[in-house]
Amino acid sequence: MPGRQNWDKNLIRKRKKEISKELTDTIREKKLKRRRCMVCGRNLPFGYPYKLCQPCFEKKKFFEDFFETVDT
Repeated sequence: MPGRQNWDKNLIRKRKKEISKELTDTIREKKLKRRRCMVCGRNLPFGYPYKLCQPCFEKKKFFEDFFETVDT
């Protein structure tokens, strides 16, 4: 049934928009503060487990590796 398939897709799209709006409203109501990278201050994604963004982490790792090879 081709008509039903389009109906299901439209229903799914509508529900996704409703859920997105609910999440956005909840975040605004709670006034959750965005976490920021402790080096550069970039916003980190919600649920991001680290204190550094990926670019700062990679720079830090580069410098650690560089100084380890210089010391030896």
